[in-house]
Amino acid sequence: MENIEAMRSIVENHQATEIDGVLVDMFTASAVTQIYDQVNDKNKAKMRNMDTMQLASIAYKILKKGK
Repeated sequence: MENIEAMRSIVENHQATEIDGVLVDMFTASAVTQIYDQVNDKNKAKMRNMDTMQLASIAYKILKKGK
């Protein structure tokens, strides 16, 4: 299962799950999926190729800039 789809599953089920050996909580999964839904197709392709830690890192950086 693709990382983005696994994160969508976490949000839908309100349940933290391990992805690629990393425990992903609902807050992180929600942030990643919201960002994924807002970026253009080129960036979506880049995000699909990232591992779980990279996705979480980028999501937190973007959230931090929004403050």
